[in-house]
Amino acid sequence: CSPWSDNPSHPGLAFEVPECYAQQVPRLQPGHMANFPESTLFFVFYSMPQDEAQLLAADELCHRGWCFHRELKVWLCRVPQTEPQQKTERFERGSYLVFDINAWEVIRRDSFVLYYEAIERSPSLQRGPLGRTGPPS
Repeated sequence: CSPWSDNPSHPGLAFEVPECYAQQVPRLQPGHMANFPESTLFFVFYSMPQDEAQLLAADELCHRGWCFHRELKVWLCRVPQTEPQQKTERFERGSYLVFDINAWEVIRRDSFVLYYEAIERSPSLQRGPLGRTGPPS
């Protein structure tokens, strides 16, 4: 086969996949996300758009104190054991940890102004005993 050939290319390779390789991926169960580190949750959230796993990862991140900024498209949370420098009904200014998707690391941003209207609401998943999550009933 060549780029100048008028004949169609070969339809596929002539081999068979062993039956033991044909595995069904088990469905993600509520509560699995609680066992993952935050870096894995960020990976699941950003790499599986419009998937149930993305929703479960978002729920777990919210449960751990992170919130999603709709305009910046990043996850952030207040630096532990700090209070806002300024707080009004519309915004607060303070020190935040921001997950930078380009560097794939959490960075600190001081004097960050967070407008409450830019924060995405938490997914509405029900949490059962031991913090396990599941779809709404």
